[in-house]
Amino acid sequence: MFFFTVFLASFSQYFLSASSAAPLIISWKLAPLTDALIAIAFYALPLAIALGIQRRKNTPFQKVLFLLSLLTLCMATTHAAAMAMWWYPLNQFLMLIKTITALMSFPIALKIISHIPQVVAIPSPRQLEEANRALQREIMERQQAEAALRNSEELLRATFEQAAIGIARVGLEGEWLQVNQTFCNLVGYHREELLKLKCQDLTCRECLENKSDSLQPLLSQQVPSYCLERCLVRKDGTHVWVHFSVSLVRDRHKKPVYFIAVIEDITQRRQAEAEIKNLNQELEKRVEKRTAELQEINKNLESEIIKCNLIEQQLNLTQERLQFLLSSSPGAIYTSTATGDYGATYMSQTIATITGYQAYEFVENSQFWAERVHPDDVRETFALLSQVLDTGTEILEYRFLHKNGTYRWIRDEIKLLCDQTNQSTEIIGYMIDITERKQMEEALRESEERFRLMANSAPVLIWMANAERKCTFFNQVWLDFTGRTLEEELGEGWMVNVHPDDLDHLLRSCPSHSGRQPEPFMVEYRLKSWDGKYRWILNKAVPRMTADGNVSGYIGSCIDITERKQAEEQLFTLNRELLQSNRELEQFAYVASHDLQEPLRMVSLFTQLLAQKYENNLDEDTQTYINYILDAASRMQQLIKDLLAYSQVGTSKSTANFKRIDCNQVLQKALQNLQLAIAESNAIIDSSPLPTIIADEQQLVILLQNLIGNAIKYCHPDVLPHVEIAVESYSSAENKREWCFSIKDNGIGINPQYFERIFKIFQRLHHDQEYPGTGIGLAICQKIVERHGGRIWVESEADQGSTFYFTLRY
Repeated sequence: MFFFTVFLASFSQYFLSASSAAPLIISWKLAPLTDALIAIAFYALPLAIALGIQRRKNTPFQKVLFLLSLLTLCMATTHAAAMAMWWYPLNQFLMLIKTITALMSFPIALKIISHIPQVVAIPSPRQLEEANRALQREIMERQQAEAALRNSEELLRATFEQAAIGIARVGLEGEWLQVNQTFCNLVGYHREELLKLKCQDLTCRECLENKSDSLQPLLSQQVPSYCLERCLVRKDGTHVWVHFSVSLVRDRHKKPVYFIAVIEDITQRRQAEAEIKNLNQELEKRVEKRTAELQEINKNLESEIIKCNLIEQQLNLTQERLQFLLSSSPGAIYTSTATGDYGATYMSQTIATITGYQAYEFVENSQFWAERVHPDDVRETFALLSQVLDTGTEILEYRFLHKNGTYRWIRDEIKLLCDQTNQSTEIIGYMIDITERKQMEEALRESEERFRLMANSAPVLIWMANAERKCTFFNQVWLDFTGRTLEEELGEGWMVNVHPDDLDHLLRSCPSHSGRQPEPFMVEYRLKSWDGKYRWILNKAVPRMTADGNVSGYIGSCIDITERKQAEEQLFTLNRELLQSNRELEQFAYVASHDLQEPLRMVSLFTQLLAQKYENNLDEDTQTYINYILDAASRMQQLIKDLLAYSQVGTSKSTANFKRIDCNQVLQKALQNLQLAIAESNAIIDSSPLPTIIADEQQLVILLQNLIGNAIKYCHPDVLPHVEIAVESYSSAENKREWCFSIKDNGIGINPQYFERIFKIFQRLHHDQEYPGTGIGLAICQKIVERHGGRIWVESEADQGSTFYFTLRY
């Protein structure tokens, strides 16, 4: 309303001032109206201020608002008074001033009215003072809250670091964001090292393999926290079991931020649980076992109740059996007093077969036994008998006077019996006649004496050693040979005379007692004689066995083989010269075969020229003779080539030109050389994969070429040749690993009586007109195989085909 009034008044004043050419009647009528509107507007402003002050107590700037209201009232009164002056003539200047005032009053009033709510809303000084006090209280409370927060953070940090269990903040991908020192000590890492790792890096492989989405319920807000047990790998590689208590921290938008993990070492608890589990299992087994035992006891008790009725009957039978055993035992059983004269209180009837005396004679006379012990054995026997009170058991051997007047050796085993108070009650003994054993021992001593006498008089060197290879005996011949005493030779002293170059070989040849089966052995070595010269010795030894089958040592004899060794060296020299002679003969055969080819080639050439020149002038016989000459020359030339090949193979065992070759490639070269023969006969060649070996490649090609060529050549006229080549691993009689090759055909076969003949040079089973050849091919094959350290043989029957076998080393 105030805005509308001021607007109309201002517009009217402006219109009046701007329309100076308008009729005066209009100015006179509108001027009071504008003043009235301005007055109303100015009267409305203090009214609005008064209403605002009335609505709010303690309105600020009340004095200023009062002065503004007074000013507006004065201005409103001025315009009210001006309304009365419009009926009096006034100058134009006054009208212009009012017009300007009217125009200015509109924005001023609008601005003032728009700021009145803000002015009214401004707090009063008392309110500002109360607000300041409230603000100070809030600042103090905030400072106290910040101090409390700092204390809480320091307390939380101290609790985090000094907690007895591990605490950590873990990222959503498993990375360690913050860890306390307790957890670092638990896994053995420094804090900086641990913050570079992830949870997966510390988890053992078994836990990772058995891992499931255990944190998914936590992420989906199904549960507030989650607990699990994991095995962690410490920095030093050891394992530690921990209990994880995991909680998820979210931001204000409920988005997961990180995990809070509380880690507790439960290794001891796990060990205790495992021990308790094992103890429970063991206890269950014991309970089951005890239950079974009780059930068995119940069953046995039932049977014992039944048997109890038979005890009295069996007791009588037992006494009868005991009496029978005492009477039938080969030894005499007795009891005697533990002190005093050791007189017998009981003696079994078997004593009669041992001493010839009856049992009652020993019982009735306490000195009966002591009076018949041999005088030379009394002192020692009674000394041992008195020791039984301390030792509890003793074994006596003495001579006892038989009733027939001879002394018999007695073995007496005695034992002291005590009561419940450990007081000696009596002595029980068992006597047996060992006269025959004593006689055997005496015979053995005499045998050993005879052995020593025989060994010392034998013309060979004899020695004996125990199971530890320590020599215990040398005969006099050995001592005379070495010029040393028996004390110097015993043990390992004899090794001083062994040649230094032969000592290691000798010790390796002598079997030890550690697990090897006893077996004879023979070894040759050089031994220094009394004159300081080394002589070759042939040492043969056999094991000495005890009665229970164990090795007690070795006994050996040595002979001087120096002259035989010298003869062997001469034979070796002769063999070496013979080998050189064979090489020269092979060289001669090669040269001779090579030189024979040239004149033979001239004979064949000029015979062919002669036949061509007089082709039309030769009669039938002459032509036949010329054909014979050409055929013989051709066969002679082929024979010379085969002799050259045979001489080139040689018998040397040298492997200098051996190399690793693929037998499949060697076979392809051989088949390429036989390409024309295979095509003419339409032969079928089948081969399994062949191995790679170390051999002479050129000679291996010749070997396969000859064997496959023979398989194609010696075939049935109406049957297409079929050759099968195979190989398999083979163990020879010497346990050597070899490849066994086989070449099988379907040809005419070979009679078994000719198996050895076909491998000899110039030995053929067929006429040259039937199957051409020189009889050298298989001899060459045999020399090639033997040079490679193998062997060759054939298996065949007439008209059944043949299979040639040969072996080559790996």
